[in-house]
Amino acid sequence: MAEGFVRPKRGMTLEEVAEEYFYELINRNLIQPSYVGVDERIRSCRVHDIMRELLVAKSIEENLVFITGEQENMTPIDSFRHLAITGSKEIRTTNLHGIRSVSIFHAHVPSVISTPSKLKLVKILDLDDTTKLEDRELDDTESRNNVEQVIRHLGQFKHLKYVSIPRYENDTRFPNSLGNLRDLQTLEIRSDVRTLPKNIIKLHNLRRLRIGRDFEPEGVALPKGIGNLKELHVLKWVNFGRSHRRVVGELAQLRQLRKLGVANLGREHYEKFSASISELSSLRSLKISLAESEEAAVGILDSVASPPEHLRSIKLHGWIGKLPAWVSSLYNLAKVKLWRTRLDDDAIVVLQQLPNLLLLRLGNDSYVGAKLTFRSAKFSKLKQLFVSGLENLEELVFEEGTSPELQTLVIWWCELKSGISGAEHLPKLKKLIFDYRVYVANLDEVLGQVGAALEIRSPEYQKEREDFYRGTASSGGPPAEEHYSRGSDTEERENNSSRCPRCIPHF
Repeated sequence: MAEGFVRPKRGMTLEEVAEEYFYELINRNLIQPSYVGVDERIRSCRVHDIMRELLVAKSIEENLVFITGEQENMTPIDSFRHLAITGSKEIRTTNLHGIRSVSIFHAHVPSVISTPSKLKLVKILDLDDTTKLEDRELDDTESRNNVEQVIRHLGQFKHLKYVSIPRYENDTRFPNSLGNLRDLQTLEIRSDVRTLPKNIIKLHNLRRLRIGRDFEPEGVALPKGIGNLKELHVLKWVNFGRSHRRVVGELAQLRQLRKLGVANLGREHYEKFSASISELSSLRSLKISLAESEEAAVGILDSVASPPEHLRSIKLHGWIGKLPAWVSSLYNLAKVKLWRTRLDDDAIVVLQQLPNLLLLRLGNDSYVGAKLTFRSAKFSKLKQLFVSGLENLEELVFEEGTSPELQTLVIWWCELKSGISGAEHLPKLKKLIFDYRVYVANLDEVLGQVGAALEIRSPEYQKEREDFYRGTASSGGPPAEEHYSRGSDTEERENNSSRCPRCIPHF
């Protein structure tokens, strides 16, 4: 999109047109799916080795792309349009005036990239793949300083349409000149950023604004006037506690939003936030993290008058006590993820009414009951179930006729003293995964009832299991959400998946 290859079509967004192109390439076997999510949507892809070699050779022949790890500096880099930096090889030239895009693959950020005067025509700065390096490598090189230089001078890259900044620990501060990037469509920053300059509201072409991490997000403070960014499709994460008081109400003006993530949502925001959600009819994904000081925020979303009917994914983090009744009316809802919500069996009754629910994650303290029952003839399409960090849970029950499509059951940090009942009622169960301190009283019986393969993720699991049986398990709480967000989740990798090293650089 940033290169202008995606042309508008009547009645379709640019993202929808791009997705149409993407699936056409797959249908022609030019690219191959490498990971398909539980909703059967393709999350990552790769190019066959032979096809990649052909594409790279043709791109080099036509002077389209220069790949630092695959060709010598015999031809001036300035004659190429795209620069792909791989490995640790240094860029010998400082003449990059013709470069339109820079992508980094498992490499450090060279100093030449941080100088706007040498990249006057660049439209794409994709630096995010530096996060795939070991942290100590990033710490021990000048790469970190070069990233900071890029941020400091970002407003001087006047033609930028796409920027992706890697995660690192320094406090990231963006210059006021960020408002100069009037063509910017995508701004992605993996680090926590406390605030953005006020003139970000001038970026009327901005379509994706993603700040921070998906686990335990801190969120960014936004200025008033954010409602001016009418083209926004993705907005994550917004810290309501630090943002201007008008921001929560201005969300209602962002009618194109598909994905929204908010953090530090306090009681004083509930009414206006609910009103804004009612206006976001295009919303597909909603993630909410309550303010830490909030306790028993019952009714947080009860006043949503018109729930987004196209919502496919919802994640709630914080003590809400009960689910709003309208959740059961979301016909398209396929994924529900709950953390520290402290729900009881009434919430399960709400969830079991969702006709197209494919994935259910009950994370730390999301459910407070001692018995979790999946009732007969309910959860008809559920494929993946995650149960983790439920300290009160003692028994997991599957009634006959429930969850006929369940393929994966993952259990973390649970002591099921009464075991699992009704496992024989899960005809399609393929994987029973234990990861990090699990005890199931009747495990041998369960394994005898199902044909599922027991997969143990944690290398310490066997010792921990023996300790549980002996009653000598060490104390301590369940792991943080970050533990589950870094690859433990069988389904959700869309934000953390590394690019296949045999994939052609995207440009």
